[in-house]
Amino acid sequence: MALTKTQLTIGGIAIAALAVALVVQNGLQKSLRRENETLQQKVAKLSADNQSLADKISISPHIPHLPAPAIQVSDSSGSGVDTPTLYSRLKDKDLKLKAAQLEAYLAANGRSAASLLAAYRTTSDPALLSEAMRNFPDNPEVAFEAATRKDVSPDEQRHWLDVLKKSAPDNALANYLSALDDFKTAQTDQAVKEFTAAAGKHFEDYSSQRYQNDTEAYLAAGSSVPDAKFAAGTGLTLPQLQMIKDAGLDMIELAKSYQQTGDSASAQAAMQMAISLGQRYGTSSPGEPVLSQLVGLSIEMRALNAMDPNAAYGNNGQTVQDQLSQIKQQHDSLRQQSEQVNALLPSMSEQEWAIYNDRWLTLGEQNAYQWVINRYGRNAANP
Repeated sequence: MALTKTQLTIGGIAIAALAVALVVQNGLQKSLRRENETLQQKVAKLSADNQSLADKISISPHIPHLPAPAIQVSDSSGSGVDTPTLYSRLKDKDLKLKAAQLEAYLAANGRSAASLLAAYRTTSDPALLSEAMRNFPDNPEVAFEAATRKDVSPDEQRHWLDVLKKSAPDNALANYLSALDDFKTAQTDQAVKEFTAAAGKHFEDYSSQRYQNDTEAYLAAGSSVPDAKFAAGTGLTLPQLQMIKDAGLDMIELAKSYQQTGDSASAQAAMQMAISLGQRYGTSSPGEPVLSQLVGLSIEMRALNAMDPNAAYGNNGQTVQDQLSQIKQQHDSLRQQSEQVNALLPSMSEQEWAIYNDRWLTLGEQNAYQWVINRYGRNAANP
């Protein structure tokens, strides 16, 4: 899956104002490294905020009873997250690099794990990923890339998910992806344990780091700043979104199975686990596309829809239906904003594209949406 239409278009056209960069390549790389350092600081702050949010998420004090009843696991082959499309004038461009174009970049970075992964993503050369897997077998980002690649076998995926859990023990992503694998192999009890282990951990899916590293690779290969940004954006897939969605849907199905067996307490605990997973993506975060937020809200809505609408929800006197209405309103509002912004983006100036992209990276794409609507939408309506 690729980023949303909004995000993808950000990459190329968005930073055209920065194309004044007749500076030498070395200067571009230094500037990007400074940008990376700033982003890492923001990611660190975000991780702390995520931990605080996780502490506030209301999780049932009980876990579902084991052994768990059987369920029919989700099948993502026929449905799932919509893939954004490119503008028609850019759709036929081949933005992939040749491996030879990145030899100097790899040498300058000591063929580090991050540089090898960026080279792999920007060239689609499996030899580069194999080198990263061989030389950095305990690196969490290598494990993530290896476990989510298209051609991974079930046994390989299980191995790399175990590596991810071991190398990033405080990252809930590893537990959720492992839970999906457990659901697929009918190890439902183990999936419940993975969801339980994910509670209270921070959540990081490496999207921002992958985008920034890929941009640096394109710059090192001689691409201009706007071309590098666009190519990194359009080439960056988000396989974890479908996997997260499937894991949430499987947990909802498990809750229904518990309910059918008369185990209401386990059904409630399982449903709360699915809701908590949705909440991981349900708020706007720096560097995360709106598509991630929509996936999180979708999981929450599916879980709430499966519950008694008149049942109490939380400690503020709300019902399940009250909460569902709020989540649905947030989801629909975000969809509406997306449509409104998509209509405005093609008419934005180069400078406005640059500002939009910076806001998306540092404040979240929803914040960038609101900036476009408040500023550019008003200007378009009142020229």
